[in-house]
Amino acid sequence: MDTAFKYLFTLAISIIAMCQGSHFRGGAISWKPTGNGREIEFTYKLGWTFSHGAGCTSSLVGSYVNKTLFDWKCTYGCGSGSITLSSKGYTCISASSSQNWELGEYSFSYTFSSDGKFTVSYSSCCWIALDYGTGSTDISLATTVDLRLRSDLKVPNTSPVASSKPLYTIKHGCTETIKIPVIDKDGDNVRCRWAVGDECGGACSRIQNAVLDADKCTLTIDAIGNADDTYAVAMVVEDRPNSTITLGDETFTSKDTLSSVPIQFLVNTPDIQSRSCSEKPVFV
Repeated sequence: MDTAFKYLFTLAISIIAMCQGSHFRGGAISWKPTGNGREIEFTYKLGWTFSHGAGCTSSLVGSYVNKTLFDWKCTYGCGSGSITLSSKGYTCISASSSQNWELGEYSFSYTFSSDGKFTVSYSSCCWIALDYGTGSTDISLATTVDLRLRSDLKVPNTSPVASSKPLYTIKHGCTETIKIPVIDKDGDNVRCRWAVGDECGGACSRIQNAVLDADKCTLTIDAIGNADDTYAVAMVVEDRPNSTITLGDETFTSKDTLSSVPIQFLVNTPDIQSRSCSEKPVFV
């Protein structure tokens, strides 16, 4: 293969990749034991540009769509290599053609062969164009699963559940605080932190001019970059016991993490001339 052909081949592959990718707008996953042995039910949400995910439109809200299938894999604890736990589309839960996004949700169950620990993740490509970051467009969401019995509840742990809107719009030049809704079925202490490494892929760099309150799970953002910047926010939500407990033969104090789940979304900072900073932000 001569040099010119190699160049044209590489260019063609790059163009194909760009046409197929650059559509991801964030997501989340959580899990809970079903009560049937080591069976776990996972629930995920994924956001994409309008009609480029699984094919969600406003007329299909409430319907299962599968234009694209999403492979959730056990990447740690399930033996050598990775095992695909689910390869499905999702149920369309909302979509906006004017704001160019769709959001879908789906649940699947899997029975593990041991108590773990496990890592379950979704990896793909690509994030929409961002105005900061690592230079990578890789998508990565990961959750940790531990099925050993809790000494306080006599059942396996249930992960926290975090939710967000696919897009938060903050007027350029203003400061706003975003509250991440989090709940924990077991009544554990829930904290938020910045995602790192395999937890976030190309969204690992922290959003500019942002302060995360770990205990309150609030994110205060000064939108003082360029007008109409788009940032990805990648955080991890963790649950910690309120008092010392054991999982199997391992002791967990109030400073130790039982499980973790990802939450990722977008922030846009348009220059909205008609709105002052004192007005309620447009969180869509």
